[in-house]
Amino acid sequence: MAFLQSHQLQPENLPRFIARQQDHTQQQEQIIELKELIEVLEAETRRLKKLPAKPDIKPNTKPPDDDPGRYEDEEPGAENNDEANSGSSQKRKVKKPNENTRQQRKQPPKSPAEASISIAVTDVPQGSTRNGTTPFHVQELTIQTSSFKYLLEQWVTADGQTIKAKPPADLHGHHYGPVLQAYILHQYRGCSVTQPELLEWLWDIGLSISSGELSQLLTQGHEQFHSEKTELPATGIRCSSYIQTDDTGTRHQEQNGYCTIINNESFARLKSTGSLTTFNDGARQFGVFKLPCGICSSYRELTIQQAWHSGLINRNERTR
Repeated sequence: MAFLQSHQLQPENLPRFIARQQDHTQQQEQIIELKELIEVLEAETRRLKKLPAKPDIKPNTKPPDDDPGRYEDEEPGAENNDEANSGSSQKRKVKKPNENTRQQRKQPPKSPAEASISIAVTDVPQGSTRNGTTPFHVQELTIQTSSFKYLLEQWVTADGQTIKAKPPADLHGHHYGPVLQAYILHQYRGCSVTQPELLEWLWDIGLSISSGELSQLLTQGHEQFHSEKTELPATGIRCSSYIQTDDTGTRHQEQNGYCTIINNESFARLKSTGSLTTFNDGARQFGVFKLPCGICSSYRELTIQQAWHSGLINRNERTR
């Protein structure tokens, strides 16, 4: 009681107390305004940096667990329904697949059996009755070398000239069949098998081939692939609604090198060059783009219509 009487507000201290209360109220209002300003600035920063917006988390208004009136007027299962509804509203909508969705490669179907082999049961007890058969499908890979020779006819004309028949065109001038050539290219290019390991494996299965002949198979007689590579950019652009392009640079053997890619979901074209004077100089060497100076070498995604009207695509390539 003596403490309360000693701290009792005196009349002469009343104006000072009111002034302090007003200052405190003003400070609280300023704090609230500053908090709102900070939230606005943070939202603007997220927008400029393309960050996700601040989640709108509602305060927890559930009564405490020891509240006796918690379940009096609540229907059973209502809480779970509210949580499910709130969770479903906050979940992102999942896009359903359509005809434009890129599908994963599926397992190919099994080929029909070329032959049926019956296997008998051993040690059958007496008095047993045969109950048909149970199919057991097996797929096998046959790796077998074969060798044959073509007899090329020769004719001598009346004036002494010799006419000789030519080997099949699918040999591409090599002494190895087209299936073997395709397999070697697939192992080297598609499966990243090195040339020494590929040579060892060919020797293991009994093929007589030298390292020089293997090198010729990998580097010569591929004109059809080069022509397809040349026609790829123009064909891909004609069949596409948009294109993407980017370039990168590095040093190789103490020289600057650049690689440019033009691609979308349907095709990809990479080109390596030794110089880069303007944006995507390598792309201009494809004969597809006419890129003006001053464009930054950053990732770009354009529609074909935009690239055409802005002069980024050669009209001749577009209408070829």
